[in-house]
Amino acid sequence: DAQAGGVAPGAALRGDIAAAKAAANDAYAFCAQEAIQLHGGVGFTWEYDPHLYFKRAQASLAQFGSTPQLLEWIARHAIDNGTSRHDAVPASLHASMATRPSAARTGALQ
Repeated sequence: DAQAGGVAPGAALRGDIAAAKAAANDAYAFCAQEAIQLHGGVGFTWEYDPHLYFKRAQASLAQFGSTPQLLEWIARHAIDNGTSRHDAVPASLHASMATRPSAARTGALQ
């Protein structure tokens, strides 16, 4: 965690991180949904693991930002040529992150 160590990532790195997270969101959600579909009705029961991946994908979207939120941040950052006054975290993400601990730190997504 760069910010916990006192080192804030640069604007270009934040853009790359947001793009990677947006792509990962879509891939994770797709794989989780396909696993549920593949297993049929039992895919969402406690006897099989696909429900865990599906729920973790949903928790990741809620905790770290959905794909539309991240793409909006990337677009706004690109339009402002990297000098946006909104350069940090989008307000919608900032409010949710301020009210709960990082899921990665609490082990919720492990």
